[in-house]
Amino acid sequence: MNAEQVLRAAADHIETVGLNQDGHYYRSGVEAPDSQRPCCVVGAIRVVTPRVSLFVGESASRDALAAVARDLGYGERYAHDRIVAWNDDPQITQEVVLRRMRATADRLKAEEAAA
Repeated sequence: MNAEQVLRAAADHIETVGLNQDGHYYRSGVEAPDSQRPCCVVGAIRVVTPRVSLFVGESASRDALAAVARDLGYGERYAHDRIVAWNDDPQITQEVVLRRMRATADRLKAEEAAA
């Protein structure tokens, strides 16, 4: 799975389970595995790429997170923390998150096609 595919799968996951804006996965009163709980961008990436580090080494998951951070104007440094803060902003809706993830995936696909 490449970064574009990770973002599309993660966006589809959020669309299915819902967006959480208080931690990676919604926990209060929900008796379900993390993969079935509403989640944030980072949580969705973790669900679709289990057992892959977002912090150590190279991975499509890390590339996906960095690409979203770049598209939001943050750059890649501290991408995880900046994406979490953006995701948790009360003015950011599920629709906005899905649109950003899919637009970034579209950009990555176009760049790959042009290469």
